[in-house]
Amino acid sequence: MKKLTLFMLGLTFVACSNDAANKPVKAGDSTADAANDPAANKDKENADKALAAARDLSMDRFDYPTIHFAYDSAEIPAESRPQLDQIAKHLQSTDAVTILIAGHCDERGTAEYNLALGENRAKAVRKYLSMMGVAPDRLDTVSFGSAQPSDTSHTEAAYAENRRAVISPKATSQAKR
Repeated sequence: MKKLTLFMLGLTFVACSNDAANKPVKAGDSTADAANDPAANKDKENADKALAAARDLSMDRFDYPTIHFAYDSAEIPAESRPQLDQIAKHLQSTDAVTILIAGHCDERGTAEYNLALGENRAKAVRKYLSMMGVAPDRLDTVSFGSAQPSDTSHTEAAYAENRRAVISPKATSQAKR
């Protein structure tokens, strides 16, 4: 859904910027001045990049898995390695996408501890993908600690669900430009 929203936003932005370009230009018209304005040209260039990024992102049909971790651990479980290998293979086949790796924890532990553990989980996934040949500059990380639980229950099953690294795509041209 995020991909479609981003794509539609890019289309809307470009469509709006093209309306001004399709109007007739008269001498002394401020639109004529805008055509020669470097800032206006930069806006159009940015709009074109946003549209291309949205198009690239909408073409990324890869299903990024969530990696779950053991209690109080940032070690990548053996059963998750084949999934990460598939992500690495996918990212090596396209340069249109970078990924964001978000580290999460269950609610147990202090806020500071959970932020650090979430960061370590995200960095562990980043390190693994880098070792598999993905350029590190295409792998961004963030930690949410226990601030964004996927299950708000206070059960062992909920805690296990919340100990995770969520991997999501983002367009390269947005991230780097």
